[in-house]
Amino acid sequence: MHTGDVKICLNAKRSKTEKRRRARELLGLVGLAGREKHRPQRLSAGEQQRVAIARALANDPAIILADEPTGNLDSESKYEIVRLPADLNIKQGTTVVMVTHDSHVASHSERTLLLKDGKIIKEKQGLHVVKKKLTCPYCGGNIQASDERCPNCK
Repeated sequence: MHTGDVKICLNAKRSKTEKRRRARELLGLVGLAGREKHRPQRLSAGEQQRVAIARALANDPAIILADEPTGNLDSESKYEIVRLPADLNIKQGTTVVMVTHDSHVASHSERTLLLKDGKIIKEKQGLHVVKKKLTCPYCGGNIQASDERCPNCK
């Protein structure tokens, strides 16, 4: 499926109209509504990463595997991207398995497994789950469900 210059592959069984509607919906979901006609080189690295996430969602997968999805992004773009997998999990029930070396990125997950030499050495809950309990996993302070970061330890 090609909507302008942002390419999103959709199930061949869908009509052309349905494919366009779904592509627009996905681009809106990742914060790129209205950018359908932009060529890839006109998009920032963060926007290109969001297009990749939209493409991954095109056929409604049950599981998404992501290898360092924020590895080459600046801190502002990283923060925008890191919220998407957690939101997808909460809103759509999509399971996201992400590999990262960034502890801040990992903290936005429901469950974090720390590996050393290919073995699990520690398991932690991230802010994604902790928001339900309203306590920070790092400092134990109170947080609100709407908090993106712990107001005490940030």
